[in-house]
Amino acid sequence: MQIISADMGRSESKFYSNGQKIKFRSIIGEWHQRNLNTDGNYDVCINGINYFIGDLALRESYLPREMTTESKIHEETKLLFLTGISLLAKDDDIYVSTGLPINQFNPSIRDEIVSLLEGKHIVVFPGLRPKQFYINKITICPEGGGTYFYEVKKRPELKNGKVRIINIGSRTINYCTVLGGNFINKDSGTLLYGSIQLRNSKANLQEYSRKIYADLSGIWQGYNDEETVILSGGGIILLQNYLKQYFKNTLISNDPIYSDVFGFYEIGLANYGRLNVAIVK
Repeated sequence: MQIISADMGRSESKFYSNGQKIKFRSIIGEWHQRNLNTDGNYDVCINGINYFIGDLALRESYLPREMTTESKIHEETKLLFLTGISLLAKDDDIYVSTGLPINQFNPSIRDEIVSLLEGKHIVVFPGLRPKQFYINKITICPEGGGTYFYEVKKRPELKNGKVRIINIGSRTINYCTVLGGNFINKDSGTLLYGSIQLRNSKANLQEYSRKIYADLSGIWQGYNDEETVILSGGGIILLQNYLKQYFKNTLISNDPIYSDVFGFYEIGLANYGRLNVAIVK
């Protein structure tokens, strides 16, 4: 048995297992035979069909696609997921821990993503032996919640107070509140915008950060400057200095891009008997 965690971002897909991490662009494109075969990720055959994945799809496919839809329940998620899993898989019995935006973290959508991913798969990279594995069990975690478990493992004192998490992804911002190790539903959710808007060269980082602060201030009615706010996600790299002006007691994850996927891994371990965590499905 091997546990692999995955954070399926609209911009990048991140994976972690047994001390090894990888990421690649969340882009898929149609495959064609190449006479000029250069390096790049990834030329891959998934369950009998060939694709270009990641930067290779962007460079070589005539119709590359980057799915920025609200829902992650679609074939593109499955293909990106299986590519990452196969790159880390060293066992044929795979237990997966992954995430969903908090606004989609309900039983029906969790069941849909389990149905999308579970089962037997065969993935082949050129020149390598086929990888055949079975996704046996899947843990679904709230996005942003992984960051909490990752940080608490390093800083156990965070369990004692109220902690707020702001996780800025490319399409959404997931926020959650934890008090004494328990998630507070009414103070957790998803803002339906993300760092993809910052691709516009005219985007004002100060104003963007102030919008986040304004929106969360309206939701976090009891927030005060004594509470710890953990900042994570790829968007934090651009916004941290601005958000720290508004959220005074901030903690910046030392690996903001991977903090959720590291935390998902801890939750996966918990769900399969090595720890005692109640948040997981």
